[in-house]
Amino acid sequence: MTGTWVGDFGPAFYDRNTITLELHWDGTTLTGIVRPGIPGARMYRNFDSFPIDKASFDPKTGMVKFEATYQPRGRHYVIEGKLNKNTLSGSWNRPDENRNGDFKLTKQVGKEKPSR
Repeated sequence: MTGTWVGDFGPAFYDRNTITLELHWDGTTLTGIVRPGIPGARMYRNFDSFPIDKASFDPKTGMVKFEATYQPRGRHYVIEGKLNKNTLSGSWNRPDENRNGDFKLTKQVGKEKPSR
């Protein structure tokens, strides 16, 4: 679970935004930071990184849950996903705005963390 995860999220297959998620799992607690995706990638957005909170990970089932709030726009996300080898995928929603979608991230192996 610990590592840098890169992929995209969006409300539909034609509306995707790249994202990077840096996660740390110490065997009990899951922490992390949401960062911009890869510059030059489809629908790249540059933004200030922000932390995840209320995070949990069940290594037996691979289920991941966390929340994150992008303060500049007041966007609160609730994320649920499942780990399958080097892929983390699932759903997200912004309950205050009645918006939702899916995401798919791949763990970066042997790559340096993006600077920011």
